[in-house]
Amino acid sequence: MTLTINTLNGDYLTRDFIIFGEYDEKKYLGGIRNFTCHLELLKKLVDCNFAAIDECQNYSPSIKDFLDVAENMTSDVLFECYAVSPERDDYRITVEGVSVIIKDSNYKDLTLFIESFHDSDEFSIEHIDSEYHLRAWWD
Repeated sequence: MTLTINTLNGDYLTRDFIIFGEYDEKKYLGGIRNFTCHLELLKKLVDCNFAAIDECQNYSPSIKDFLDVAENMTSDVLFECYAVSPERDDYRITVEGVSVIIKDSNYKDLTLFIESFHDSDEFSIEHIDSEYHLRAWWD
C-alpha cells in the first residue's frame, strides 16, 4: 500500500481569489469549478503550489508539458482548467484543455501545437479569415 500525501498549498481562499476573485462554495458543481486562464496565471498557480507541475487529466500532458509548449509559442495560449473544492479529498487544479488562435503565417506555432496535442480526446482546427483556431481537450 502506497500512501500519497497531498502537498499542495491548502489556502483555498487565496487560491480562489487569484482565480475567481472570490471564494463561493455554491459555484462548485459536484465539487468542481471551471475556469480558463492564460500562461501567466497558470504559472502563478504552480509557483504558489496551488497546481502540481506533474498533474494530468487522465491521459493528457502534465501541467509542465502544457507550460513548456505555451512558453515556446508566440501566440497567446488559453488553458481550460478546473479547481476542485477544498471540501473534497482530491483538492487540486487540473488542466483539461488548451486553445490558441494562430495567424496564417505563424507556421512554428501551428506545427508545435499540432505535434504536441494532436492525440487529445478532442482536437479541432478551424480556419477563419487569416487565422487558425485550434483546440485540444482531454476527457
